[in-house]
Amino acid sequence: MNPATLVLGILLGGPIVNQAPSKFPPVFGTEVENVYIDAFVSLHATPVSGLVASDFELRDNGVI
Repeated sequence: MNPATLVLGILLGGPIVNQAPSKFPPVFGTEVENVYIDAFVSLHATPVSGLVASDFELRDNGVI
């Protein structure tokens, strides 16, 4: 450790530690309670009306 680093560490109230960047990015956990899905259905370029949520089946990687 060079003298300038030592003096700076003393002035800042503690040692200066060289930290190498992490090899892995930080990982954060998340939870989702609701997802909004916007769907548009048409037949021969004409919008299909009267559809409700129960007319659809949502899958994520094949799982309902």
